[in-house]
Amino acid sequence: MKIEKTTSFSADLKVDEEAPAYVTFSGSVGADGKPNINFYISDMAIYMAHTTEFMSAFTQFQKAVFDYSNEMLKGVTDNKEA
Repeated sequence: MKIEKTTSFSADLKVDEEAPAYVTFSGSVGADGKPNINFYISDMAIYMAHTTEFMSAFTQFQKAVFDYSNEMLKGVTDNKEA
């Protein structure tokens, strides 16, 4: 049996802290360093009223996942060169 390790990321986008999430972001980075990112829009009306905020948050979320992936891949490359 081979057990794979992944690192998970998640975030909820809300109009304010008391409001329910209108978008949920999820992501992961596999043991091989490959990133995977998804989002789910639970309230289309709120999303449509806040597309600028969504794009900013989505960019920030992507950066976090890809930065982690790049660090993992850099470590793999560094170890191969050693």
